[in-house]
Amino acid sequence: MTFGTEFAETVHTAPSYFVPTRKVFVPIDQPSAEKLVNFGKKSVFQKTDLIVLFHAYADITHGAKVNLDRYRQETLELQQGIRQRAVEMMEKLVKDLVSDGFHVQAYIQKGQAQYLIDEHLKEGTYDLILMGRRNQTSLKQFLLGSVSNHVVQTCSIPVTIVT
Repeated sequence: MTFGTEFAETVHTAPSYFVPTRKVFVPIDQPSAEKLVNFGKKSVFQKTDLIVLFHAYADITHGAKVNLDRYRQETLELQQGIRQRAVEMMEKLVKDLVSDGFHVQAYIQKGQAQYLIDEHLKEGTYDLILMGRRNQTSLKQFLLGSVSNHVVQTCSIPVTIVT
């Protein structure tokens, strides 16, 4: 995957001999990740599915055009912290799913979520998308949009939204 500021980083991959009956794409966000995965385990995922977890984290260095070395270093350290929290979250979710007998692939990538999700969906053939929805007011959704609204409007495969 080449969209965004860097390649998607593989956190975990299912065994190569596993042939899934369904591929379920699960874009996750840190505040709701565990709730979404727990819902999936109870209501959506089957043991024969390949569950593809994907997390896009913010690129805070892209817009920062600071020439002072001190601030540049602080920004890079903050970016590394964001990435590290994303990796830790993903590893916890993968461990939880694998221990329950599910087959998982997991990726993280730096950049804007809706564009990276679009690109990932174009590259993979999925049977279902399971994603969370932030609790925003209808006015805020109308003015700003949301990743889940964008996916529902542009995607041609079934999408299950968990609130």
